[in-house]
Amino acid sequence: MMKKIILALISLMFVTACDNIDENSRYKDSGNMDAQKCVLLEDFTGQNCPNCPTASIIATELQNASNGNLIVVSIHAGGLSYKTFRTAEGNEYLNTFYSNGDENGYPAGMIDRSMINDNRVSTEYNKWGTYIASRYQVEAKVGLKVSCVDDENSSKVVINTNMEGISVSGEPLRLQLWLIESGITAWQKVAMSDGSTVTNASYVHNHVFRASINGTWGEDIKLSKGENLKKQNDFVFDTSKYNAANCKIVAFVYNTSTYEVYQCAECNLLNKSN
Repeated sequence: MMKKIILALISLMFVTACDNIDENSRYKDSGNMDAQKCVLLEDFTGQNCPNCPTASIIATELQNASNGNLIVVSIHAGGLSYKTFRTAEGNEYLNTFYSNGDENGYPAGMIDRSMINDNRVSTEYNKWGTYIASRYQVEAKVGLKVSCVDDENSSKVVINTNMEGISVSGEPLRLQLWLIESGITAWQKVAMSDGSTVTNASYVHNHVFRASINGTWGEDIKLSKGENLKKQNDFVFDTSKYNAANCKIVAFVYNTSTYEVYQCAECNLLNKSN
């Protein structure tokens, strides 16, 4: 369904991943836009990356302005990450999509895993809003809804996904299910306006990638135009590791040949309103 959204875009001034962005020059209002699909932003980040908090603010503001059409996932991986949030899956995504990340630096984002200026990963986080806006205008090839049911008497969670083939025709597709968590207080290096770096021990990390529910690269699905497909995935939630109240399930369908994300959706882990 098409939704009216107000999207705050990033200014067109070029800024590298090592520069600070003045708060007053980050955004411009693009006015009303129609979103044809939801967009997935994967942000490669790390606690040892002092410029990553700036990109996190940008991603959050874009998400807040998207009326639910932007899903953000922060993937802690590589040399700038720390073991607290690092995962084997995250490192594999980094090695696949941004193998030179430690040399080129963070933050670095993928937007629907689409190609941006011949690259899949962009360190120009001041331009993420522009790239995201262009993805909103791509016709949705797949419809996708996800919901969760938790068992109050156990740690079992049931994930239900409903997929609809809108314009797909024979493409190799996979369904990916991720667990993400927000509201985590842990240290983070932060770049200051004077060029110095400090460690903020009370930094709040959001949208943190925690685990892949159905394998590192998801599961194969077959979906044709006009077809509806329902899937159910069960998993045991580890209450000793994660705060269920702050967790969400992210679902997306992508083309295994190009990695392009055709559609994405998310839901709260617990039964509450999104």
